[in-house]
Amino acid sequence: MAQAPVQVVLPEALEKFLEERVKEAGYASASEYRGDLVQKDREIAAVDGALLDSIDSGASVVADDDYWREKRAKLEARMKLAARTL
Repeated sequence: MAQAPVQVVLPEALEKFLEERVKEAGYASASEYRGDLVQKDREIAAVDGALLDSIDSGASVVADDDYWREKRAKLEARMKLAARTL
């Protein structure tokens, strides 16, 4: 995929912060750092979208102590059954 050049103008304080982050995090350049930020933001947006889709998908479940006890008991039963079949 071809990369398009992007010019970003920042206030002096943000430019200094950017330079520090590039150095501290071991990026080769400010461009690489900005690209990583955009990629991470894309990943966050995908997770946000999946969460919203999940919320809109139907009835919710209350994940209280009883819910987790039941989940744990089912998992332990499955593990015992799997151990017997080995």
